[in-house]
Amino acid sequence: MADLILEFGCESCYLQDKVMVCHPNCTRKLKPIDLSPLYDSIPLLDNFYCRNTQTSFTVPKDFFYGKRMPDVYRYDLICNHQCGWILCEPNNTHCAGDWKTTTINDYPPVTNSLPYKKPIENDDEAKNILIILESPHKEEYHYPDISDMNNSNFTALQPANGATGINFYKYFTSDILKYPHEKNATGTLEILFDKDATYRICFVNPVPFQASLHYILSDKGQKTKIGINEYIRDSVWERLYEECKSDFIRRVDLYKPFIILNACTGDINEKKSLKSQVKDTIKNLCQHQFYATHPSSWSRKINNRYCKKC
Repeated sequence: MADLILEFGCESCYLQDKVMVCHPNCTRKLKPIDLSPLYDSIPLLDNFYCRNTQTSFTVPKDFFYGKRMPDVYRYDLICNHQCGWILCEPNNTHCAGDWKTTTINDYPPVTNSLPYKKPIENDDEAKNILIILESPHKEEYHYPDISDMNNSNFTALQPANGATGINFYKYFTSDILKYPHEKNATGTLEILFDKDATYRICFVNPVPFQASLHYILSDKGQKTKIGINEYIRDSVWERLYEECKSDFIRRVDLYKPFIILNACTGDINEKKSLKSQVKDTIKNLCQHQFYATHPSSWSRKINNRYCKKC
């Protein structure tokens, strides 16, 4: 088994915000990914979302259809003159409290949508801070029970679910905002802010699909301790990014960001890193652009908690 093949559809299948129509005849096979370096190190499993042969491992387009992670407006950032900068629930002046990792049980039964799935509003007056993540992983999705043969409950929950969101809430105002973003300079990200204004914290994934393929590699979520295979994640992400790039540009431009914080994986100075590819894509879309490590790493060591100018 040498190649990983991704099947993808047209923009009408995946990338329209309001109405998705699955066109069965638009399936395209993206450039194959060579799996020979990983042949003995990853489980290539036959299940609803993959097909194995002796020479290839195919992920059909149904794996991506209906699994797009929405961009969300998650917090208001306001300055409390006693406590400093704090994160609040949208349109609320009360401190948000600890991040809540959501599950499928948090869906209101009538609206069938998570309380935190607040879309990013197209508002010329809004001061949006876009946190560019990368692509959703295992905690951003609900995995169905192994007995659910039609996999109808493999559901997108919210971006930055789990450790990513927990770390963001814990360290963004205390560390990231206060990090000197230039060498030998005292300036920090917060000096750009008006203390009487309200800023919207928004989470955006350039690739709004599960590039890690964790659901497939973990046998429908049963082996949840499986980590990220970086080779697969990065390779799948790059293939999907080519399909999603124009839509990503459209979304960022629509949100009219005041600040962009590029928190994708990788070194900003490595041309082929995910972070660098995103930087090149959006370099002309916002005046104030910064980069940081991915929030999932912020709790590992203090050196991971920084914010620097692009």
